Amino acid sequence: MQKTLNKFVILLMTVVILTSGCVKSPDSCNSNVTCKQKVIYYIKNKDIKSAITFYEIYKEYNHSQEDFFLLNKIATETSKAIFEGDIDFGKKIDFLYFADSFYSKSGIPFVSERIGVKDIVQEIEYRKMLAKALTAVNLYNAGQKNSIDDILPLLENEEASIRGSTAVCVGAVENNVYLNALDKVYKTDKKDFVRYYALRALGYQAYDKYKEELLKAVESEDPLAQTLAAGPLIKNGEDQYIDIIKQALMSNDEILILRAIEALIKNNMTLEGTIIISYLDSDNFLRRYLTATLLGKIAKPEYVKVLKNKLNDPSYKCKLSVASGLLESDNTSGLKYIYSTLASESHDQRIFASKAIIEHYNRITKSTSEKR
Repeated sequence: MQKTLNKFVILLMTVVILTSGCVKSPDSCNSNVTCKQKVIYYIKNKDIKSAITFYEIYKEYNHSQEDFFLLNKIATETSKAIFEGDIDFGKKIDFLYFADSFYSKSGIPFVSERIGVKDIVQEIEYRKMLAKALTAVNLYNAGQKNSIDDILPLLENEEASIRGSTAVCVGAVENNVYLNALDKVYKTDKKDFVRYYALRALGYQAYDKYKEELLKAVESEDPLAQTLAAGPLIKNGEDQYIDIIKQALMSNDEILILRAIEALIKNNMTLEGTIIISYLDSDNFLRRYLTATLLGKIAKPEYVKVLKNKLNDPSYKCKLSVASGLLESDNTSGLKYIYSTLASESHDQRIFASKAIIEHYNRITKSTSEKR
């Protein structure tokens, strides 16, 4: 009996030794099919870090080919998590630094009047609302059309910066369904800057109806109103208002500069001598991001070259901006940096990384469909 037992133990140990190199852990895969299944599994379980890890392994099995279908799913799930409130601001002091350095200076159009308030809990709730408004656009572009409906109540929030940023986001999807909501904001809001953000969106989508209002704004003495109204007017052939955009770009007002760059992006144009490459080195994240987007959208060889050089600069402040700009020009040089950022602890970085991937996926899907 003992001999039989000993033989069994020896046989068992032999089997274990011989097969130890073949045993796969639960978190492993050995083909492009099984790795893709792993990526999908972790997306469904909202584990973005693991999804990205296995996407990298999947790429190795897939001859380093990118799978934008999978990346789009990861990006969509990332935005969805933020939309649903999965945001960790960490320590209060870290939050205040983030709020001051990103929101208050970026002019999204978030304003800084609430920075430094004693009620940090309320302040964080405001920031979550703003993040929700931004990710609603990402989700809308990813096919979840009801996301905009969910943020419409924010157009009536007590905080003007939330109403203004929500008006920007609702206008960004350019769906006529929301024109009435924007029209109400323009006609009834008590803050002029909120009204003018709504008017800009209305001007782009229903120009003939709001042309007179745009002309009133552009002839006013309010530089922000002028800059916001100039975009839709230029889009519809009123080139005499290009000088307003030039003046805004040359001003010392960060908000005006950002709005002017947005007008150029919307009109798919650059102004020689005004959009300077040094904007890419700005301390303002959004100025870098918008400038890179503009250069990538125009996609002149010299612009793409500048963006690629910045991407390779080890001292560069924020590669996400440049990588997103390159992706705008259908150059995937910085794609790995973008999808790696989806697992960042910084939710604002995750928002913009998601935005870049979702919009690129839509572009290539549309291009493929048009070729058929």
